[in-house]
Parts: sequence; structure tokens; C-alpha cells
Amino acid sequence: MLNAVTDLLAEEPLVLLFTVLALGAVIGAGSIRGISIGPAGALFAGLGASALDDRLVIPSVVGMVGLALFTYCVGLAAGPDLQRSVRSSLPLLGAVVILMGVYSLLCAAWFVSLDAVD
Repeated sequence: MLNAVTDLLAEEPLVLLFTVLALGAVIGAGSIRGISIGPAGALFAGLGASALDDRLVIPSVVGMVGLALFTYCVGLAAGPDLQRSVRSSLPLLGAVVILMGVYSLLCAAWFVSLDAVD
């Protein structure tokens, strides 16, 4: 019975993905003495699934999409604070940008050995 389930999960990575997510949701929803692991339940379910058989592998595109979604969510969470911070220090930021431009220009002129125009 376990071999048939393992074979099915190894042949169908999408079924494996949703099985791991469902088991992770069940594991994360439970609590012991008021402590629950929450979304980390999916991590433990994935570790358990990979311990069953070496063939149980989720496609790498899932990891890339997950990373993109994580980055998007962090950007959404940090966006308002970043915007407030940039607005309050806008004059300083402008001065730094101008000074870095002048410094880059001087370095480029020195690198190509340009003489000062009289």
C-alpha cells in the first residue's frame, strides 16, 4: 500500500505538492499546550515526505515561484515604511546622488587621463 502511494507521488509531482501542503496545513493547525508551528508545518511535511523516498521531488519551478511570491510579500509589507523614510530624507538623498555623480565623473576622467580644460 505504501509503495503504491509512493509510486503515485513520485510520478505526479503536482499531487505530491498539494499533498505536502495539505499535510502541512493539518500539522500547522494543531497545537500542543497552546503552541502551534503554523506555516512551518509545510516544511515538516516536506521533510517527512522526502524521508520516505528519494524519488519524491517537487519541481524547481515551484521554488522559483515561491521565492518570487516571498519577495513580493516582503515588498508589500515594507513599502509604506520605505516610502515614508525616503520622503523624510529626500534632500540628503538628492545631495548624495549628485555627489556620487560628480565623484564618478572625476574618477572616469582620471581613468582615461583627461586634462582639465583651461
